[in-house]
Amino acid sequence: MPSSTDRSPRPATPAANPSYRRGVVMVAAASSIAPIVGLVASPLLSQNLGVDGRGALAAALAPSLMLIEVVHLGMPDAVAYFSAKHPSFRRRAVVLAALMSLPVVVLGVVVVMLTSPFLASGYEGLTTLINLAALSVLPIVMIGFLRGAAIGAQRWTMTASERVLNPVLRMVGLVACAVAGVLDLRNALLVMITAPLLAGLLYLPLLRAPAREAGATLDAPSARMLLSFGTRSWIGGIATMLMARLPELLIAPLSDFEQLGLFVVCLTISGVPFVVVSAIAQVVFGSNAAERNDDRLLGTSSVSFVMAVAISLVLAITVPWWIEPIFGRGFQAAVVPTWIGLLSSVVLVPAMIAGSGIMAAGRPGRRSIALLLALACYTVLLLVMVPSTGATGAACADLVGNLVVGGYCIRVCQRDLGMSPWRFFIPRRHDLLRLRDAATTLVTRRRSA
Repeated sequence: MPSSTDRSPRPATPAANPSYRRGVVMVAAASSIAPIVGLVASPLLSQNLGVDGRGALAAALAPSLMLIEVVHLGMPDAVAYFSAKHPSFRRRAVVLAALMSLPVVVLGVVVVMLTSPFLASGYEGLTTLINLAALSVLPIVMIGFLRGAAIGAQRWTMTASERVLNPVLRMVGLVACAVAGVLDLRNALLVMITAPLLAGLLYLPLLRAPAREAGATLDAPSARMLLSFGTRSWIGGIATMLMARLPELLIAPLSDFEQLGLFVVCLTISGVPFVVVSAIAQVVFGSNAAERNDDRLLGTSSVSFVMAVAISLVLAITVPWWIEPIFGRGFQAAVVPTWIGLLSSVVLVPAMIAGSGIMAAGRPGRRSIALLLALACYTVLLLVMVPSTGATGAACADLVGNLVVGGYCIRVCQRDLGMSPWRFFIPRRHDLLRLRDAATTLVTRRRSA
């Protein structure tokens, strides 16, 4: 049971840390680059690889992408948490996470390689590409630990730079191959797996041992502490991954491929607010793990919620006019699922910020419980609604799942951390002023640079 001290909100400083404000703006702006690059890269790949080649590229990358989500054991979150709590042991946390995850990563890579002939389904050359992508899993997972250390150390410029450099390198590589006339399946795969590795080099300075704080040896994070935090967070990560993959597995068998295509377009459009807010949630996690500030967290949530509402309203009002010109004929039927998906994304904003606050308080298991409950509701509703309502039913299931996550996480924040649930949604005047000041400062600095 938490003590009365844990339940009461900590006193908030009169003004939010300028580094935090800049971090939120920088990381949010950097995260918006990836969807833009995706809009350009997707047609470029489709035109050069064709329908079969585009599908083969996705098939070559899919096992490794899923493996990355499984084998890290929640260690990036654990490294972020303990790097924030114990800055002088940042490198120790990264090394311990790497050593504990290494056997699982190697085993996962071996399994993918052994099953690659089956996964290739007879497609010529695909087995080799699946194996090539699998070899990138180990370094990418290690980069994830360094990214966690950067979040814990609140190195927002470094984090934002990596978020920009990764998609930019991918875009430059694909365009260069296309101009040179060599954008085939193999080169496209090499670009896709090389870009995150090169961008991850930005985190190497974090391996330098930070100055040791006086008395810090008494609280040095142990392997058991990292594993405990990581596994409790990892369970929620697995639930999140399953919710992302279930539509691909269930919609077509329960309905048809047309409904699956409509739902994919729905997620593409409604996921725009999610990409930005997920990055902001990482800033909240790292900053609150280092120094709890409820007012700052709640202000970030409420401002992000209002911004998500505004963005979603613009998209919802205009989507009937541009969905077919952009995605092609037949996608007008995706308008209603997209409206529901946009509402779902808005609901997810305070849920993600509340979940980050729970993680920063050292209680990742609570967030994982919320995600497991959401997974159960989501799965049942998919099975019940998709056969009769297709993509619309899947969007409704997604909305209910996000409502479950948000309701549970906000309730935990209220009950265990003493936060007002309404403050997750309603910004105060000083919250908006802080956002304006941070954006103004960032723009001024970029112009002077």
